Amino acid sequence: MNSNAFLCIFGLDPDCFDKVDGPIIDEGTAIYEAWESRRQSRCPKCGCPDAHVHHRYEANIRVRGDAIREEILIAHRIIYRCKGCGKTFSNPIRGVEESHTVSIAEKAEILAELRAGCTFSGVAERHRISVTSAVRVFDQAYPAVGRGRLPKILLIDEFKFKTDAGKYVCHLVDFETSQTVDLVRSRAKAYLDEYFHGIDEKERSGVKYVVTDMYDEYAAAARRWLPNAKVVVDRFHVVKQLTEAVNSIRVASLSLYEKGDAEYAFMKQKWKAFLCRKADIPDRYYSSKKTGESWHYDEMVSRCLDADPNLKEAWNELQDLLWLMKRKDTFLDAVKEIDFLSTKLKNCSHWRLQKVGETFGKWRIEIARGMAKNELGVVLSNGKMEAANDVAQTFIDAAYGYCNFDRFRKRFLLLRREKKRLR
Repeated sequence: MNSNAFLCIFGLDPDCFDKVDGPIIDEGTAIYEAWESRRQSRCPKCGCPDAHVHHRYEANIRVRGDAIREEILIAHRIIYRCKGCGKTFSNPIRGVEESHTVSIAEKAEILAELRAGCTFSGVAERHRISVTSAVRVFDQAYPAVGRGRLPKILLIDEFKFKTDAGKYVCHLVDFETSQTVDLVRSRAKAYLDEYFHGIDEKERSGVKYVVTDMYDEYAAAARRWLPNAKVVVDRFHVVKQLTEAVNSIRVASLSLYEKGDAEYAFMKQKWKAFLCRKADIPDRYYSSKKTGESWHYDEMVSRCLDADPNLKEAWNELQDLLWLMKRKDTFLDAVKEIDFLSTKLKNCSHWRLQKVGETFGKWRIEIARGMAKNELGVVLSNGKMEAANDVAQTFIDAAYGYCNFDRFRKRFLLLRREKKRLR
């Protein structure tokens, strides 16, 4: 066979071998045999150019593996003994890293598939190697992956990932590019302080806005480590605070009805109608299976609200908040509107609404920044962060979970950068 062509296909240097025989097919595996050529050798220990052949041994080198068959090269390697110092050594084979049994060409294929988002188990199955081998190839190729540079507008949130430091991983995203900047092992204060302390002060000073939810540690870290940044509370999380309270009151008010009542069935099945603007209530009719009567969704919502004063009060406050979110006030006007809404909520009769009012009062400045116009002329929200978190969760689910945070972080950062490069 043409040994030169065969070896070049698999990324091996033909000058390292005298000849290649095969293949021999054994249970779906193609086995080739090659004899290493004797070359001028210099001892790596003492540098002496005089060495003789001490003995030969066989080494199995994986040159290719796929769903069809695996291909292995049995290389008859030469061990030399130095005449100067008496130490033994072998010459490296170009195309295979020292002390490794997988060719560089196949490693490149494995790494390309991993960067594209394939799981370790999927890559291992396609290349007919163990999952541990696939993990080892990745770890050797990427001992470390650097973070991205802190952007002008930084989004901070978390997603669920169990580590030795807690149940949540902090996720940093660039608002303008939607790219992941980095993952921090935990959202706890100590880990955030350690992370930002390790970044140059000049780079930290370039952050102008930090968009987050109402988590105290994020705001505290931003105020301490990002001196020029203004903390902004995302609109979605503001509305979420009140919609969760409304939903809780709706569930409690179901006890006012018999299970067969039309109002009970409507509140149970069409609960989203209570969590949106009045103008967004669907233009549909709801029919009672028991009586055959039908009511428009608007009318049915009103009937349900009239039955429970707490639900009606919560719904009215939600309508006020949703109306505020549609406006584009100045910062001072936005602060006044939030103060007014906070006071109204604190004076409500239900404890859930009072608690939301206290939260709005505590975060009044940050909420107003998210509602008001800014010098950048953009709406500052965490929408891009939610999309990035969805990607992370999908990535975790596809692999049936990760046990090693550092490996997950490296893979996720590489995946996000690869996706950007291919766009």
